[in-house]
Amino acid sequence: MARGGSVTKVRRRARAAYGAGTLEKRGEGWWLRFSDGVGTDRRRWREGPFRTREEATAHRDRGTRLQGTAATPIDQWLTDWALRTSAELYSLERESDADIKRRHVRLHLAPRLVGIRVGDVRVGDLNLLFRNLVESGLKPKTVANIRGTLSSALGDAVADGLLAFNPVRDAKLPRKHRGTLKGRVAPLALRKVLEPDEFGRVVQWCEVNESVSRWAAPLLLMANTGMRRGEALGLRW
Repeated sequence: MARGGSVTKVRRRARAAYGAGTLEKRGEGWWLRFSDGVGTDRRRWREGPFRTREEATAHRDRGTRLQGTAATPIDQWLTDWALRTSAELYSLERESDADIKRRHVRLHLAPRLVGIRVGDVRVGDLNLLFRNLVESGLKPKTVANIRGTLSSALGDAVADGLLAFNPVRDAKLPRKHRGTLKGRVAPLALRKVLEPDEFGRVVQWCEVNESVSRWAAPLLLMANTGMRRGEALGLRW
């Protein structure tokens, strides 16, 4: 979703051509045939191939208006949005993103926004939502990710004419979300660099236990290369 509520070129074309998309079986795959305009301005194009008929249908339908109106309860609308968006992401082989968005809506957004209509969502409602999420014990990064999911959803609501603007842009995360309060940091957490003798003991332990511990090889790799944890854990054989 681009800034200002505009939709991407792909979604814009899908929205304009919805209803004219025709499923075609060509060879081993499925294609969508679209047309737009009249007379000399008429354009025709195909999109595909897709592996299955269901995948082609999901791609065609992703640009349609979401169910409901400005008076639809936001929890129902968000649930519908999550289903549509996850289908689009699955067709793009982004299964992880799809699962995250559905989980955000199911666990954190829809249950906390019950009783509010889509067209009535205000900045104050979202400030309260984010404050409740922080106070529930969620990690700051998780709350920020949930905020991103809600921003994408309400951006689509703006594009469909259900909202005049995206209120997430003006909603603020609570102050204590931005960092851990001083005094609550564990003393040992302040020192993240090993002393030379500590480093030597780690390397020695890895060499002795390399054949019996699954962590010896990764730790030894990080000790000798300076890799970060995420880089080492992301390696494949």
